Amino acid sequence: MDNNKFETADIILAAYLKVNEIALIEVIPISGYQSKFVFAKPPQDLLLAWLGGLVLADVRQTINSYRHLLREAKKSQGVR
Repeated sequence: MDNNKFETADIILAAYLKVNEIALIEVIPISGYQSKFVFAKPPQDLLLAWLGGLVLADVRQTINSYRHLLREAKKSQGVR
């Protein structure tokens, strides 16, 4: 993995990163309906907040990001 990128298959974490304006670089299909989300490297404190359960996020923005990522994942899989 490139040190300037961050990859995750966790769509909820991916939605959190999008809400925090971390650039989504690519969506890679891995198997079945699973995809890997590749982001620009987020700040360490953002990931630590996520891991520590200290996340405060706007619910509407998070849901919209989640829906967007689902569409991107399906598109990467060739599903409509």
